[in-house]
Amino acid sequence: MNNNERTILKKIYNLSILKKIFNMISGNKAIDICRGSDYLKNLFFMPQIDIILSDNKFGKFINISGNDKSNFHIYNDIFGREMDENIVTKKDKIKKIIILIDKDINSLKNLFKGCKCIKKIDIISFNISSIKNMSHMFQKCTSLEEINLKNLKTDKVTDMSYMFQECTSIQKINLENFKTNNVTDMNNMFQKCSSLKEINLENFETNNVTNMDSMFAYCSSLKEINLENFETDNVTNMDSMFAYCSSLKEINLENFETDNVTNMNSMFAYCSSIKIINLSKFKTNNVKSMAYMFEGCTLEQIDLSNFNTEKLNDIHGMFSECSSLKNIELLFFKTEKVENMSYLFSNCRSLKKLDLSFFNMEKVKEMNYMFYNCKSLTKLDLSNFVTTKVKSMENIFNGCSDLVELNISNFKAKKNTEIKGIFNCCSSLKNLICNDVFILNEFKKININN
Repeated sequence: MNNNERTILKKIYNLSILKKIFNMISGNKAIDICRGSDYLKNLFFMPQIDIILSDNKFGKFINISGNDKSNFHIYNDIFGREMDENIVTKKDKIKKIIILIDKDINSLKNLFKGCKCIKKIDIISFNISSIKNMSHMFQKCTSLEEINLKNLKTDKVTDMSYMFQECTSIQKINLENFKTNNVTDMNNMFQKCSSLKEINLENFETNNVTNMDSMFAYCSSLKEINLENFETDNVTNMDSMFAYCSSLKEINLENFETDNVTNMNSMFAYCSSIKIINLSKFKTNNVKSMAYMFEGCTLEQIDLSNFNTEKLNDIHGMFSECSSLKNIELLFFKTEKVENMSYLFSNCRSLKKLDLSFFNMEKVKEMNYMFYNCKSLTKLDLSNFVTTKVKSMENIFNGCSDLVELNISNFKAKKNTEIKGIFNCCSSLKNLICNDVFILNEFKKININN
């Protein structure tokens, strides 16, 4: 080995780096390698590395092996002696790293976070049953293609948030032996697993989970998902749960209990392959926000007649970019507490009729771009809309090019109310019922321009 190679090895296999790793997995300390992940990244410096995680009663050590002539051992008593650098020869690629951990730990948080070169992880014997935290465990392992979790003990784990987040190369995860009965947090668990095509959740116990925020978000290759055994009685957060699952063609939510959910923001946003969604059993009596809930969906119709919306305060963008939506049932939609309706139907270009006669506008402050680019609407009766608290209705009807009749007889705008572009591109508007001077002045502008 020449001096240059020796220098490189000292940099990569620096004893202090390994000590810091061991410090984080020794004694009763939780493994929290937020900082440590940087050291791991340095350690796992070559591409196409396999990781084997195991437990060992003889103590802690890392065994790094490449080809036949490349071995590197760090034993439990490493702190008492110097490392023999000559044990690594030539410029051999490191192909496999075996990590053996003792049984006195309770967290694997961030263990492999950001280790972008790992292609395979095999947990061959890991019977440590004291682990409670597996959050961020494999996060951003962007080269990870295969993972064997068969022997991973998860009985006592309560936190699995971000566990596989941004594992962008993995296509299949076998969770057959996963025990999740004590897990309370699954937020972002599979988020951005963009190559994931198959996932078996049959044995998932979710009765104690409260947070499913972005759980499957951006799983853009996932074509089907079985949620038959999902228990969601205690879930309060479903924000972006299936957002950007653009290949998902069907989703069965019949067994979903949503009584305690308060947040459904962007829940189905950009699920662009789903044509029909049955929400007849959805209970929404505690939901406070549904902002962008169906944004970018290609649904042709949505029936929300069973939705209890008494506690809703934010529905902005709820149906925005639903360009195929032709029919929407909102007859019993209660909006007494809603403050933000901006972008609500923005770019619903196929919507030909809309009955909002049940809408209560008492507390609404934002209405900008509410009907923006609703090109197919020809008639709109908003005579029940009282806008005394509205601060902005900028571009509210902009782009409604086929709109002929519009009743906004109770619209009120103050001097400081934003009404810019309110009638832009409303070239067909001939019959306007309006009693507000400021708004009428805006209407005159489009007539002059036309």
